Parts: sequence; structure tokens; C-alpha cells
Amino acid sequence: MHTRRVMIAPRPFFGVLAARSTVVGLLALALGIVACSSEAAPGGADTAAADGGGNGNGNGNGNGGGSEGGGPATCADGCGSNQVCSSGTCIDLPKTCPCPTESYCDLSTNSCKVGCTSNDECGTGRFCDTGARACKDGCRTLADCAQPANGAVTCDNGTCNATCNSKFHACGKACKSDTDATACGAACTVCPTRPNAAATCAGGSCQSTCGNGFHDCTGTCSSNTATATCGASCSPCATTAHGQPTCDGSACAIKCDAGYVPSGATCVLACETSGCTGFNYCDSASHLCKSGCTHHSQCGSSQFCRADTHTCENAAAGTQGGCPAGFKSIGTCSDFHDLCVNQYIPSNTTYPFSTACPAGATSRGVVSCSGPTYVCVVDN
Repeated sequence: MHTRRVMIAPRPFFGVLAARSTVVGLLALALGIVACSSEAAPGGADTAAADGGGNGNGNGNGNGGGSEGGGPATCADGCGSNQVCSSGTCIDLPKTCPCPTESYCDLSTNSCKVGCTSNDECGTGRFCDTGARACKDGCRTLADCAQPANGAVTCDNGTCNATCNSKFHACGKACKSDTDATACGAACTVCPTRPNAAATCAGGSCQSTCGNGFHDCTGTCSSNTATATCGASCSPCATTAHGQPTCDGSACAIKCDAGYVPSGATCVLACETSGCTGFNYCDSASHLCKSGCTHHSQCGSSQFCRADTHTCENAAAGTQGGCPAGFKSIGTCSDFHDLCVNQYIPSNTTYPFSTACPAGATSRGVVSCSGPTYVCVVDN
């Protein structure tokens, strides 16, 4: 049996390589066409800048200065034009939707753009300015605004605005009383204070009222007892020998040294020390000499010195049918006439009939019935 050998010629090596290169080239071309169509917007232009993705307001994180290729940058450094801030770090936008916070989905390209079309696409404490397609700091709804005491609040285009009740006015986001000296008037001025005074606010203007125990003297609150600015006229009190000036809040007075008493605007020796002369007596209340009697001898012959008033008064009213006012009866005559003497006559006075007064007493009057009855007042 004979065996036939068949010789198969080898395929040329370079022909195989050429065929394979052709296939790889066609595949690369196809992939390149797909890649270009997925990255480019219709018309061949990227609309990121037009959608707010390339400015500082679009991502709320600076001026687009972040590093996209050198590792994540912090939001404080500023994020790149195709980055947004997430938890304090700049992150790259994904190529396709869905999109992270501070960006929105461009439906025409199914790609993410920096910015927003609604509040829900912005971070906490930020709202969407739909006209600018940018997230900005501010309120979204009334719930984001603090309700002020004594007023109401609204959220207007990202800003909380307070409307205050009657007798209150707006100061920032708070409602302050129209009389609040720490926020006075439309400018919410803190009213200045001065020593010994309280700042007040009235009619939108700052005022100042001196405290208790003080009064105003040309813009200064002086003590009511200050002798240099006494009373409403703020007049100085005069000085005097043997004493010091005082002020009771309205007028000047004198406080005299020991042993001296005020007499007008001066201090004099007390009458207990100096003594009184002439028709004068030492007044125990003021300690000054005053006009009046101290002895019966200083009065007329039919008078006595009344002790409580230091006045000379008639001792007797004679014999009458009933004693006049200020007199009393010490007996009755046979004809029923009363023997009337002064009711303030000293209690140790005696009334002898038809005889002289005893030693140490002087007759200051006579009442008669069948004979004279003497009113004998003890000498003092």
C-alpha cells in the first residue's frame, strides 16, 4: 500500500498581519465615532458655560479655580468649572445623569451641568435662582426663616423679611420695641449713655433721663444733694462760718457745727449758751432767742406771763354773771356773780380776800364781791 504525502504551503506571515491590522483599525474608528457623539452636544458646542456651570455662582464654591487633575480640592479653594462641592470637597461632574447636588441634568445631552433648575437641586440653606440657573445662599420657604418675636416673616427670593407688629420696628431680622434704647428708630441706633442716667428712645430719637437722686445740669446728671449744683437752677450754695452748706434736692440749707444753730444763712451760738436779753426768751425748739416774756415782771401790773406762749395776758376779768371765753370762775358772790380769772393762770396762784399777797407773790388783778379778792401770782 502506498501512502501519498500532500504538501501544504505555509500562509504568508505578512499577509496575516495585514488582515488583522485592518480589522483593528475598523474597530478603533467605530469606537471613536461613538465617543465623539456621546461627548459633543448637538451643533458641536458644549453648553456648560451657558447653563451656569463655568461661573462662581453656578456651583457656589468660588471662581472655578479647583484642580481637576491633581486630586480633590477643598471647596474653600474654589471648584473647577465642571466640579461641584460635596461635603466640603470638590468632585467632578459625572458624564451622564443622574446628577449630584448643585448641578442639574441637561436633558438635551443627558449630561450634568453646574447650576440648578429648582430648589431641590441646591444644597442645604441655598435656593435656586432660576433666571441665572445658579444656587445661592438664602431661604427656600417660610420654614427656613426664623419667626421673630412681635412680628411675622416672609421668604422673598431667598431673603427672609420681617414685618413687625404695631409699636415695633424691624432691625435686621428682629422686631424691636419703638422704645428700645439699644435699637432706636429706623436706623436701630444704640443710644449713648451718660453717668447717673438711663438712655431712652422716644419718637425714634435717643434721649437720656437722669436716675433717681439726680437732676440734669447742662447735660450732666448731678446729685440732688450736690451743693455746687443745687435745685432746678443748679445754683451753688453759699458757705458760712461755723457750718457747712447742704442741699435738700431743691434748696440750699446749712448744717452748723456743734453748739451752733442756723439763723437765716448764718450759724450762731445756741441761746442756751449765749442767753437772751430784753423782751426775749430762748426757744427750746430752734435754740434761738425769740420775742416774748419769761417773767411776770416783764408784763403790766394786771397781767402775768403765760408760760406756753410767752405772752402777757390779763389775770382777771372781774365779777360777772358767767365768765367770758378764756376765763374760769374761782367763786360766786352772794348776788350770783362769778369771780373770773384767766384759765391759764399758774396753778400755784392764791386768792386772799381783803389782805395783801404773801411774800414771793404779786397781785396781778382784783375781783370783788363784798370786798377785794386779790389774784396773787407767784413771782418767777
